Amino acid sequence: MKIFVELLYFKKIKIKFKFCSFICTLLLLSYLTVQVNAQVNPQDKVVVPSIKTVQTESNVAIPTSSPISIPNKNSISLNFIQSSSNYWYDGENNSLTLKLIARIVDKSKIDNFVLVNRVLLKLGTQYVKNQSNLYPWRISDNELSLESISVLNLGWTIDPYISLKANTSVTEIFLFDDETNDRFRIGKLLDPLTIRESAGLRFSDFSDNYDLDVRSGFYLEQIFSDEYTDLTDNLETPDITEKFALRTGIESISDLNASLTEIINYTGRIELSSQFRDLTQWKVKIGNEFRAKLWKFIYVSLNVNFVYNIEQNIHTQWQESLNLGITQNF
Repeated sequence: MKIFVELLYFKKIKIKFKFCSFICTLLLLSYLTVQVNAQVNPQDKVVVPSIKTVQTESNVAIPTSSPISIPNKNSISLNFIQSSSNYWYDGENNSLTLKLIARIVDKSKIDNFVLVNRVLLKLGTQYVKNQSNLYPWRISDNELSLESISVLNLGWTIDPYISLKANTSVTEIFLFDDETNDRFRIGKLLDPLTIRESAGLRFSDFSDNYDLDVRSGFYLEQIFSDEYTDLTDNLETPDITEKFALRTGIESISDLNASLTEIINYTGRIELSSQFRDLTQWKVKIGNEFRAKLWKFIYVSLNVNFVYNIEQNIHTQWQESLNLGITQNF
C-alpha cells in the first residue's frame, strides 16, 4: 500500500501539469466562444432539440421536435462593503470587504450531445481591524471550480450524462483563532486538488424565465495533496502520511437560474453527496444568490450559503452577505 501511495505521489507532478493544461484550454475555449457570440449577435442562443407531442385528429399523440433555447450567462462582479466605527458599542472597529466573482458558462451542441462548460472563480479579501485583532487582512472567499458536462440528448425526459469537475483554492487558506490570535495554514493552490468524475441521469427544463438542471448519479473522486493532507491522511495509519485519497459514492446536483422580475434574478445550487462506505453520512452544500440591477452596471446582491461537511466542521456552516458592486454581463 505504501509503495502504491508513493507511486501516485510521484505521478502527481504530471497530473498537476495536465490540470493546468485543462485550465488553460477551458479558459481559451470560453474566451473564443464569447468572442464568436459577440460578433454574431449578443442575444443569440444555443438551440437544443427536445421532444414534445401534438394531438392529431385521431387523438394519437405524435412526438415532434421543438427547440429549447439555452442562454449563455457569463458575468464578472466586483463587490465591496465598508464600515467604520469608534466609541461605539464594540469600541473601535474598521472593516473593508472586496470580492471578485467570475462566472463563465458555455453551452453548445454537437450532434446529439449537449456540452456545458462552467468556470467559477471566487476571490475575496476582508480587512477587519479592532482592538484584539493581530491579522486584520483575511481571505473571505477562495475558490476555483472547473466543470465540464456532456449530455446525450435522446429526446427523453431524462438523458444520460458524464461530467468532470476540478476544485481547488486560488491562494493560501488560513484558519484563525481569535482567542489566541493565531492562524493556521491549511491549503494553497492545487494543494489539495480534488477531481471528480461522475455519470448518471439528467433532467432539464428551460423557458424564457428560468433554467432548471437536475442530475443524479455515481462519482469517482481523487484528492491529491502535498503539504496539507487533512483530506487525504488516513487516521488509521498514524505511521504513514497519505497524500492521495480515492473515494466513490453517489451525488445529486440541482441548478436553478430564474428571472423573478425585470431587474431581479435568482441563482441557486444544491449539492448532495455520500460515500459508499457510509451512506448515512451526507455532505450538503446550498448556495443562493438574489441579484438586483440598480443602474447600468451597478448591482446589489444577497448571498446566503450553507455547508454541512463533517470533515470540515461538526456544525452546519452558514454565510450571509449583502453586497453592492459592479457587474458586467457578457
